[in-house]
Amino acid sequence: MKLKEKGFTLTELLIGTAILGVIACVCATIYIQGFRSWRQSSAQIEVQGQARIILDMIEKDIRQAKASTITISQYNTTQPKYSKISMTNVRNSSIAYYQQGPDLHRTVDGKDALVFHNIQNILFIYPDTSDGRIISISLTMEKATYEGGAKTIMLSVDKVRVRNP
Repeated sequence: MKLKEKGFTLTELLIGTAILGVIACVCATIYIQGFRSWRQSSAQIEVQGQARIILDMIEKDIRQAKASTITISQYNTTQPKYSKISMTNVRNSSIAYYQQGPDLHRTVDGKDALVFHNIQNILFIYPDTSDGRIISISLTMEKATYEGGAKTIMLSVDKVRVRNP
């Protein structure tokens, strides 16, 4: 009576290990891509929400401003042109928004407050120079999604009509 030997040959073990290694690499790649996509989406949602909050605050102040008091200028020579807007509202409060580096500031009656950080660019312009009651706000923001990786960039452009002469 001859005993049957059970087991795997060295070739079978090497082939099995190679197949397992390929499957592990594919799974890791899919996981990493999914994680990056999730981080990208999360950053985009966060930036969009923050942009909406900022634009809503600025739009509210512009709508309540007296059109004759609105001034669009440059905060300082290191900032982009048209990066500052100053106005007086119907309650005679002096309000200004300006970009200083990556920060957006709001000043109310001389009291300065940081509104947001990571502003790439904010511009205030009159889209139609014949109508000084419509102001366009262009806001560009960014957020890093992962170390050394891509960034989410959000560009929002809104037009606001000043309600008070």
